Amino acid sequence: MRYILIFFIFITPALSYAQSSVDEQIHVNNTLKVLFEALSDLSLEQVKKNTTADFMVLEAGEIWNLDTIASKINQLKPLKPVRINAIKFLRTEIHNNTAWVAYENRADITINGQKTLKEWLESAFLVKQGAEWKVSMLHSTPLTPKKN
Repeated sequence: MRYILIFFIFITPALSYAQSSVDEQIHVNNTLKVLFEALSDLSLEQVKKNTTADFMVLEAGEIWNLDTIASKINQLKPLKPVRINAIKFLRTEIHNNTAWVAYENRADITINGQKTLKEWLESAFLVKQGAEWKVSMLHSTPLTPKKN
């Protein structure tokens, strides 16, 4: 009986930590999914809700901020694009109140009936503000779509 008690004393906190770690990874990854849905919806309000005030994107050699994102959204709105995202998470690491994520990002975009496939290899840096994760930086490398 004593061995069972010792087992539970040491194993229960470890299992609890492992579960909370998995929950945090899910929360971090979901924050990125929500951000890309906000971009698809051309919702600057939702983009701001899921990013830090000093949010930055390193996009194919350019540096973007929230003003850049707002400008891109305003340019796209009249075109009424339909964008369907597919994100494949490669690795999510959390250290205290910071996280980084490596992922493959794919977007099927339709504008005026014309379909385009875009693919990127990306990384993101997030910070935890209160109970919420916010994206602080994205680094995006465009990929040439693979031929099947």
